[in-house]
Amino acid sequence: MARMSGRKGRVYMGPTTAIPITAQAQWNINFAQDQLEVTAMGDDTKQYVSDLANVTGGFSGFHDDADTGSQIWTAATNGVKQKFYLYPDASTNTKYFHGEINVASYDAEGGVGNAVTANVTWNAASNIVFKYA
Repeated sequence: MARMSGRKGRVYMGPTTAIPITAQAQWNINFAQDQLEVTAMGDDTKQYVSDLANVTGGFSGFHDDADTGSQIWTAATNGVKQKFYLYPDASTNTKYFHGEINVASYDAEGGVGNAVTANVTWNAASNIVFKYA
C-alpha cells in the first residue's frame, strides 16, 4: 500500500446495510494478539505463544443529528452488532477493512465556542479483515 493522506478516509456502518457515517474526522484500528506465557524450567528467557486476536478501533468527528448521529447512538445503546467498512482512502474503493463490530461507547461533547463532537469506540463482533483488491 502506498503512502496516503487520511483526509479521504470513510467509515460505513449499519445493522443490516452499512451506510456512510457523516462528518467524521479521524479513525483508528488496532490489531493485537493475546500472549500466553509458557515459560518452563530450564528456559533462559520468558516464552510466549500467541492466542486469540483482538481487534478494536474508533472514529471521531462532529455530531450530526440530522444524519447518522442517532444511528450511532442507537448502536451504542441497543447492543446490535453492526456491519462495518473502513476505507483508509475512499477514492480507492478496492482496499478496505470490513467485518462486524459492537459499538462499545459513544461520547458527545460540546460547549460555548465549540462544535459538538462525537467519539465512538468499537470492538470486533466477527473477523475483521483487510481486502486488498
